[in-house]
Amino acid sequence: MSKLLKERGVPIVDADIIARQVVLPGTRAYKQIVSTFGSDILLPDGYLDRPKLGAIIFNDEQKRKKLNSIVHPAVRREMLWQVVKHWMCGKRVCVLDVPLLIESGIWRWVGKVVVVYWYVLVCFLAHCCCQHEAFAPLDHPGPSTVFVIQFIGNSTSTSHETRWLESRSCLLTSQ
Repeated sequence: MSKLLKERGVPIVDADIIARQVVLPGTRAYKQIVSTFGSDILLPDGYLDRPKLGAIIFNDEQKRKKLNSIVHPAVRREMLWQVVKHWMCGKRVCVLDVPLLIESGIWRWVGKVVVVYWYVLVCFLAHCCCQHEAFAPLDHPGPSTVFVIQFIGNSTSTSHETRWLESRSCLLTSQ
């Protein structure tokens, strides 16, 4: 969905991409991670050995929290900076592509929330899990303005949903 919106001229701030950028060698977060976890988590080229770091943090909740306390603020700062840059370039709207938008509280930064879900995954979850578990409501309040788009996987469907979103929120007509 983000790719389609980007092709239509909507600026995208992608948290996953930023999360990789903020831990590149030489960045503040990278230096903090190496200082905290040691140089054993580095590859020979100096980049983070993600599988090795993952093995450490997924087996120790305190270490995972420590890593998140380094990476998450760096990601949020860069996201905010990218939004400001888009605004300074005259863009009235930009899309924040954030997998944990609700859980992280970043939804409070935005005017409208669009939830895009993949239909096949939802069917799988509904089939394999108790529906209550698969679709349990969040334990905390969320945004009041939410649009839900079902992504089936073909460009015709996605393009239709994008046009619908445009008619509802003026998302794609702003420059």
